[in-house]
Amino acid sequence: MTIPRLGIGLICWFPAVAAILAASYVLLGSPEGTSLGWAISSLFLVGLLGLAGVSPSGRLAFGRCLKAIGICYAIATAIGILGHYPEPLALMDPTQMHDAPILALVIGGIATMVLFPLGFLITYEHEPGRPSLLVRSVVPTLARATAGIISDRRLRAHRRLDDGVFDGTAGFDESSPHLKGFNHYYRQNIRRQLDGLEQERRTAIKRRNIRLLIGVPIMSVLSVMAVENIEEESFWLEFAGFALLVGWLALFGYAAGPRRKIRVKAKSIMIACLSEFFQLDYRAHTNSVDLSLYQTLNLIPEHGRAAARESFSGKRGEVEMFMAEAKAYAPRRKGGRGQRGTVFNGAVLRFTYRKPIRSQTVALSDRGMIANLVGQALGEKKRLRLENKEFEDIFDVFSEDEVEARYLLTPLFMERMVHLANLVGKQSNIRFGFGENSLLVAMNGWDLFEASALSHAVNDPLQVQTFINEIGLVLDIVDTLKLTLETRI
Repeated sequence: MTIPRLGIGLICWFPAVAAILAASYVLLGSPEGTSLGWAISSLFLVGLLGLAGVSPSGRLAFGRCLKAIGICYAIATAIGILGHYPEPLALMDPTQMHDAPILALVIGGIATMVLFPLGFLITYEHEPGRPSLLVRSVVPTLARATAGIISDRRLRAHRRLDDGVFDGTAGFDESSPHLKGFNHYYRQNIRRQLDGLEQERRTAIKRRNIRLLIGVPIMSVLSVMAVENIEEESFWLEFAGFALLVGWLALFGYAAGPRRKIRVKAKSIMIACLSEFFQLDYRAHTNSVDLSLYQTLNLIPEHGRAAARESFSGKRGEVEMFMAEAKAYAPRRKGGRGQRGTVFNGAVLRFTYRKPIRSQTVALSDRGMIANLVGQALGEKKRLRLENKEFEDIFDVFSEDEVEARYLLTPLFMERMVHLANLVGKQSNIRFGFGENSLLVAMNGWDLFEASALSHAVNDPLQVQTFINEIGLVLDIVDTLKLTLETRI
């Protein structure tokens, strides 16, 4: 239930108010500090309610709120320390700051060291399950409002999963032809490898915690000693400040290192297994790929060279498919020196089949002025109006041959492209076109297979479903093209 979780957020807000008001008083005194403190407290209440509301359970809501309060006390304690030692705040008049009682600093430090680790321990165990009602209601709206910056990939994956998948009483949906036999393959291959990797993830998190528990107090003591003992406006103060900054960055990088390796390894396992199941050839890196036809169709800008970070290729019936995360570069001149600029960074798809295409047809999702300018650059291509309103709301279509374009843009194909556009979001400016017996798709800014954050267990079936959603939609497009070739519908 959402209401109990919101109650947890409200209860956790009260201890945070004391830290916020105290820190505001140290900075500005009264009454300015009091007014600022209550304004920040109001915003913090909204944040805690949102954090608790989107949590899938009361346990996770409580743990996440404790971590937020721990961070709040850490910031307040740091401000209190600067009230005693204001020298680093060169832009602030130290006489305007107020001392915090030593007892308050001790309480703040203890609260920081207790609340954040306690919240972390409470949220440490992964708890799979359906997202909360608030998440299901708010995240899609945020994804649309932020043009895909806030991703709803995991929520889309949840919609495709039966709750029984999490406890083993149900399996993945095999209704699509290309997913037949996937549950058996998952049990024999994917789950076994991810279970082993999950143990590595837990070990990596323990190592991170130990490194932070040891490193943060040491760096804190060194920072306070440097501020207290080094004279103001001296070379050594600047040197110590730089060294401390490097030290803090190195500490957090060293602590997070094992988790980054686990994330990369999890993605590699998923890609290798799914490539094998779907019979796709995978390449981790290709120094040079030919994107000239994409450029000819105005799907990507003019460029000199292109490379692929990850690429997949395969054949299903008479349709050959290729998909990759690609970068296209164009030489630029700046200050008389040549520089290489990135003009495209995203995903490209290509589907080649035997059906001859005599003309060129291009569809753009970046509407308005840009689409009109590109439309003028397309020369003889005319703007088409189609019957699918949802497709028309997303794409502007230009073609040299209206009859052939309507033959290619079948109702089922337009439905698949709408699904693809919704998956990648508005920020990717999806474009596609037909030419030289091929369908080409370009999605600037789209990460083809995004690895999930390691706050979730790597053996969560949701991780698998997220990958299946993306590669499955690409294969759906292939099957649609095959159907068009066979039945002309």
